[in-house]
Amino acid sequence: MRRLLVVMIRPEKPHKDGHGLNWETLYGLLPLPHLSWLVLDRIHACPIPPDSAAAPLANPHAPLTCLEYRLPNIRYPYSLSSEVDALDRMLRSFHLSLETLSLPSEPMLMHIVPLLDWPRLRELRLRGIHWTSPHDPIISLFACMYGLRVLSLELMEQASTSAIALWPRGFRASYPWPYLDSLSVSHPDPDDEIYEHLPSTMKTLELRPWSYLCIQQ
Repeated sequence: MRRLLVVMIRPEKPHKDGHGLNWETLYGLLPLPHLSWLVLDRIHACPIPPDSAAAPLANPHAPLTCLEYRLPNIRYPYSLSSEVDALDRMLRSFHLSLETLSLPSEPMLMHIVPLLDWPRLRELRLRGIHWTSPHDPIISLFACMYGLRVLSLELMEQASTSAIALWPRGFRASYPWPYLDSLSVSHPDPDDEIYEHLPSTMKTLELRPWSYLCIQQ
């Protein structure tokens, strides 16, 4: 298997309690010398907490360029503490090499995003419930991802929450994504300042109906 470029792990049939992949299995995939694309499809990362002394997920000889973690929109629980910890370890290990990142929003620790460098990231896709912390606007939170070309935010708002602007009216910021050519936003805010600053080279703008995303699975 030394020539494998892509690894996709998906259970043959979904389980009501979900399937899980332990940290030792994840760590065992990374020695593959050409692995650049890892897909976890409808399988939880680390339902059991990894040992505190477990080695980090990193392979300097074959840095991961694409990480896709796919879970259904509607599930219970939305995240596990061990899953949050595992995803945190993965992002801290691969943020310098990742070019494509597709994740459910719930287990992602958003406050670590601006603390890391993302020099090669070109595509970010987030799907799930809109986080409540940190409170930083998205224009500020993801400003560190200056090379983005695709930004897709399929986010379901909390109950009784109004649309949340990527760039709230009056918020002082500079437009951070000069190469962005595709933007997808659910539950868009018509007063969002982001639409006044999109580059002229942009090719795709997708504003998706909130009600549609509420029932999509």
